[in-house]
Amino acid sequence: MERAADGTFRAALHVPRLPLLGGGYYLNVATTDNRSALLVYDVQERRCPFRVRSPSNEYGVMRMEHDWLRGEGGSA
Repeated sequence: MERAADGTFRAALHVPRLPLLGGGYYLNVATTDNRSALLVYDVQERRCPFRVRSPSNEYGVMRMEHDWLRGEGGSA
């Protein structure tokens, strides 16, 4: 993280692909100890509201890449 002149910290996150389905979303962010998530320094919830428009009629939150498997052994 980068410390600003006013004493606050700033961080940037780049997510190259996030296949969200259409709908309204918010961003939740938490800063934690780097060894575990047990020590929470700060939590920001329901920040940066945004909307995704999609021509798909799929339901849910995101579309995960997948393949349908068949047979007992799970072979394609």
